Amino acid sequence: MTLSTRTLRGKVVVAGIGETTYYKHGKSPDPEFKLALMAILRACEDAGIGPREIDGFASYSNDRNDPSRLAAALGLPELRFSNMQWGGGGGGGAAAVANAAAAVATGIANCVVVFRALAQGQFARFGLGAQAATVSGEPAFTFPYGVMSPGQRYAMRAMRFMHEHGVKQEALRAIALASYHHAQANPRAVMHGRPLTAEMYDASRWIVEPFRLFDCCLENDGAAALILVPAERARDLRRPPVYLLGAAQGSEHRNAAPVHNAPLYGTSSFTTVAPNLYAMAGVEPKDVRVVQSYENFTGGVLMSLVEHAAPEHERGQSRGVLHARARAPARGGASGAGRVLQSGAGGRRLDGLLRPHGHPRVEPHLRLGGNHMTAERTFALPEGLPRPVPEPDGLSNPYWEGANRGELWIQRCGSCRAWQWGPEWICHECLSFDVDWERVEGRGRIYSWERVWHPVHPALKDAGPYVAVLVELPEAGNVRMIGNLLGDPRQEVRIGAPVEAVFERHDDAKPPYTLVQWRTS
Repeated sequence: MTLSTRTLRGKVVVAGIGETTYYKHGKSPDPEFKLALMAILRACEDAGIGPREIDGFASYSNDRNDPSRLAAALGLPELRFSNMQWGGGGGGGAAAVANAAAAVATGIANCVVVFRALAQGQFARFGLGAQAATVSGEPAFTFPYGVMSPGQRYAMRAMRFMHEHGVKQEALRAIALASYHHAQANPRAVMHGRPLTAEMYDASRWIVEPFRLFDCCLENDGAAALILVPAERARDLRRPPVYLLGAAQGSEHRNAAPVHNAPLYGTSSFTTVAPNLYAMAGVEPKDVRVVQSYENFTGGVLMSLVEHAAPEHERGQSRGVLHARARAPARGGASGAGRVLQSGAGGRRLDGLLRPHGHPRVEPHLRLGGNHMTAERTFALPEGLPRPVPEPDGLSNPYWEGANRGELWIQRCGSCRAWQWGPEWICHECLSFDVDWERVEGRGRIYSWERVWHPVHPALKDAGPYVAVLVELPEAGNVRMIGNLLGDPRQEVRIGAPVEAVFERHDDAKPPYTLVQWRTS
């Protein structure tokens, strides 16, 4: 049975939508649970459905509002379905809709609410780094190097994408300008009445290169809810419903591979998801006229548009033209029509983001940098960041013990001889548990990089800028690992440049540890 014969197309409708006011992060006067209830009741009113008809809830991104408590507060006669989408951040909203639709289409529930509520004054901000004193597992290989916030994790991917496709900074600027431009048509948008100009964008401070201030989402507070019901109820609803044509979620092969080792790295994870979406919906990219794109950074929007415009990829190259409206909801903009992206022999174009006949050219290279400093830093980052500790189960012990001796050790399968990073109990290739460690030379080349300016941890308040690099190790099957690039923090960084390992000892820590840093060779 093929995907096209097992489909949600036409079986589920969106009956109602409810929203609260959106606030700047930390400024909501109401707590999250109250915001969730307000949005749900407004969605019921919009749909003309009594709240006690609800029998299911779906949410995403670790929403703290427990469905059982919601059901009790609303006095629901019966709760038949509750679901949480793992991962994906704000992009998990579409997956939550898919999960709710699957429950409705299969009869698990009859009336499911998809919701999300956020009050960052009540809880911590998403954009902050971890405040824990120690970290283990994957964070132990990124957090001590100052790579801990969503922006810092995502900038590496965007930088690699821009390098591979010859995309310049103007592409990100065009998306930011479009978001603010369309917000001026929406009185409810957070940025309504606060237009953005190219000059303002160019003068804005770096957060983490290649992202400037206006490339990053606003982390708004507020809540929203959708009500999904079976399509056969469409005639009884207060408003004309919206039929769901297709839904897809997931990622590419090993996209969540530890520590930035996905085989297809410069991507927004839609190269496999988008074809599944189109197949279920029964449409092609050329049929699309409107896109509402959520990504928390303009670089993610750019990659998403490429991957939705061209579900068939050849080495990551896009084909065709996507006619769309571009918006990042967290930046608070209403949509506007126009052609968005097309591939061309001389580079990329972002056409019509601001107006139907706009043709801003995106040049085929990226210029970044600043004034140079002369003093090389002995230590890339200050003390006070989360320090790495081996997992309690001992998985990463050989790596940390080797680093303390000034040696670089990487995992290798004893059966198929494949290399892998970060540490795992099973071989990613042959699924053997015969995984061991081998010492390799500390030499590699820069695969991607970022320059971090905005501190997301108290220890980094006066430490910026600093450079984090993703280093590829040719001797170890081209696995990649994160570290800091020593030297002038404003130096020009070149993808492909050779680097060598520097072992940065922290003997005064309890327990002592050593970080593997990098310098150009």
